[in-house]
Amino acid sequence: MDADDTDLISRIYDTAPDPSIWPNLMLRLAHSEISDIRSRSLDTVKSQMKTLMRKTNSATRTDLVHMIHNLSSTIGYQVER
Repeated sequence: MDADDTDLISRIYDTAPDPSIWPNLMLRLAHSEISDIRSRSLDTVKSQMKTLMRKTNSATRTDLVHMIHNLSSTIGYQVER
């Protein structure tokens, strides 16, 4: 892992509104499912996702999920289903 990967991981982690969002994103759950799991309003989840996407320069939610999967494999992080 190089310095750019470390910087990006730090930026993503620092941006995450709640650590529980990572497994939910990696499992590709819908906003409504994440909202239910986290006991947050759908609008809150959408707002948090927009912030995460902006801070990680992700054009789409799919881009964000792919980036998280790629980084997770780099650092050896796995989500149990």
